[in-house]
Amino acid sequence: MAANTSRGMLKFIGNSLLVASSFYGVCSFISNYYWLGNVNGGSMKPTFNTEWGHAGAKITKDWILIKRVKYHKFELEKDQIVVFLSPQEPTTTAVKRIKALPGETYTSRDNVTTFIPKGHVWVEGDNSASSVDSNMYGPIPMALIQGKVVCVVYPKFKWI
Repeated sequence: MAANTSRGMLKFIGNSLLVASSFYGVCSFISNYYWLGNVNGGSMKPTFNTEWGHAGAKITKDWILIKRVKYHKFELEKDQIVVFLSPQEPTTTAVKRIKALPGETYTSRDNVTTFIPKGHVWVEGDNSASSVDSNMYGPIPMALIQGKVVCVVYPKFKWI
């Protein structure tokens, strides 16, 4: 009887360790490749924060899942939404859409044509009326890009 109890206890401990180590492995993988962030302001409206600026609307920030691109800058494409360190305020991150890639020529909303140098991209907010973006600070170095937006997870899930 005691042998069955010991075997059962060892099986329970072994299964618990397996579950705990699997959970730790999954969490480590996710934190190395993804993170959650929220979007402030209306510069990416209507893609994010659709209620931003509506009189009387309850303001709920969109929470987004971001895939890290630290070692995968080559994966960047036109029209992807990226998170990057602001060139104007390096302690702040910004969320914008890539409009032009290195080596391309881009005509901004102010009708100014700019050549995008190697290692840089042109980014703009979807809501040009309230966006601080490449129209103000020019092409941004790709080294500032931290990740690309995968989906909105809250308040309403949607793939990006």
